[in-house]
Amino acid sequence: MHIVDQQRTPFSLDRDCLSRLDTMVQKHAVNETIIIAFANANHLEYVFNWLAYIDLLQITNYLVGAMDSTTANALARVGAQHFTMFDDTPSAATGLLAGPLTQFQL
Repeated sequence: MHIVDQQRTPFSLDRDCLSRLDTMVQKHAVNETIIIAFANANHLEYVFNWLAYIDLLQITNYLVGAMDSTTANALARVGAQHFTMFDDTPSAATGLLAGPLTQFQL
């Protein structure tokens, strides 16, 4: 299962980033299925509630996209399966819908 088709991806990512994302999805997918959630610092309470139920239900095929560094750090502290989807340089627009992603870190 490969979720990233470079010909059809609507944002710009380098091949290394695409490869890491693809590897992470393959690692966590179950029966070629993965649950993706996204959160930013304004929604940490919700994502931690969601993660509590994910854990309670013993769901392992999930990833959380962190839309800012606060969220990425909080998810890392609790060991949540996550990836960052922001560019924290001062001139960059952040978030998935704000424009091309210049940094995609797993």
